[in-house]
Amino acid sequence: MKKQVPIIDKYGSKRWYNERHQLHRENDLPAIEYADGSKYWWKNGHRYRENGLPACEWFHGSKAWYLDGVCCRFDEWIDYFT
Repeated sequence: MKKQVPIIDKYGSKRWYNERHQLHRENDLPAIEYADGSKYWWKNGHRYRENGLPACEWFHGSKAWYLDGVCCRFDEWIDYFT
């Protein structure tokens, strides 16, 4: 497999894609890293992360768990909203 190189937008956010131009990144690394610190894990175009780890981590602490693009669980950091 070729080394994946991110596409970096004008805000400094990074996105990785596979050969089919789907969001994807290997070795349990996020396929999207926003400049604000939010991270999203994708596998072959679907939000996905195994081993009970969140596939979405927002900068304010909220997290969401996905398998094959289906949201399985969502936790919010309550202190952020109060």
